[in-house]
Amino acid sequence: MPLQRTTVKIPSATPGWHLDAWKYLPQGFKTPHPIIILAHGFTGTKEMNLAPYAEAFASAGYACIVFDYRRWGTSGGHVITLASDISLNIAAAVAQCPFTGAACKVPFGPGMVMTLCAAVYDWFRQMLGLAPYYIPATGPPGTVGALTYEHCFDRISETFPSNAQSQRNNQVSGASVFALRSYDPSSRASEIRCPLLMVVAQNDNICDSSSTLKVAQLAQGSIKISIPTGVTSEHVYPTMKF
Repeated sequence: MPLQRTTVKIPSATPGWHLDAWKYLPQGFKTPHPIIILAHGFTGTKEMNLAPYAEAFASAGYACIVFDYRRWGTSGGHVITLASDISLNIAAAVAQCPFTGAACKVPFGPGMVMTLCAAVYDWFRQMLGLAPYYIPATGPPGTVGALTYEHCFDRISETFPSNAQSQRNNQVSGASVFALRSYDPSSRASEIRCPLLMVVAQNDNICDSSSTLKVAQLAQGSIKISIPTGVTSEHVYPTMKF
């Protein structure tokens, strides 16, 4: 089924900060469309293989909004967890390889020590009102970075189009490491009332899959869990070649 894609700017809570989004509309439907909202996780942007999902949903008759979080991609932020907000009347939620507050362990070594030093340094800079001290968002094992799991840097890089690699912003403030470790969406899992589909990579090398399965038990809505056998979080994206 033919579909239309347009770029729209969505106002955020901060005046002047807009979410840059792609809007997909299926053709041939005259009634209002159910809408699917798509966005990546930590440091991801809509350029990183989300278009095939939106195209598939739009071809099936759904409208889709694919957006970049503020301060990422072509947007200006961050948005709150929406699935637990009953006022939004959400029909269902889908979480693919979700981070639920427990990450896989990173081997202790010089890279971890240097990353923690950078995080502390940035924290003090922020307390003094100075500009952030940035570190790589992803990097090879043993280097300074927020995510330095095996194959993480290469595979995340592969999800970004080759003709737009220069637009990739592979950096975060050092103190983000503390926020990442303390972020715990599982604390609101019991508030989820809508149907929830969780796609959990069996061998996820970033997010602890066993913790994700425990969180699923807390949700109050109907739950369906899909566990692709023998895959990591990067394998679930279309066009990835392994």
